[in-house]
Amino acid sequence: MRHRFRGGSGVGGTDFSWDDIAFQNVEDADYERLPDEVVRGVPVYVVLAKLKPLKRSRYSKSMVYLEKDHYISLRARHWDHARVEVKELNSEYDSIKRFGDHWVATRGVAQNLQEGTSSSMLI
Repeated sequence: MRHRFRGGSGVGGTDFSWDDIAFQNVEDADYERLPDEVVRGVPVYVVLAKLKPLKRSRYSKSMVYLEKDHYISLRARHWDHARVEVKELNSEYDSIKRFGDHWVATRGVAQNLQEGTSSSMLI
């Protein structure tokens, strides 16, 4: 996977979309808890979110892997409306920091699986 800045439709020309970084309305999807897994040595909860009919998003479903200490996503996989996996987001467990009352992963990578590109984010 090559890292490059691209002039695409993502936020600021990156592989991150607004659907990746903006808070979504939790009521726009149906959720299913899947069996726990381990991501890069860290135990995680796995949740499948399927977009409800008539709701707008570039993704039809997402699978999110939440670390168990702060419920921060270490991995997220997204599928488009044609049921093709199009993006994967990864954050590092050791980058999770507390800002006031909130915990945030301060390093992340978005991989566009269709274009073979990726973008890194540092907070």
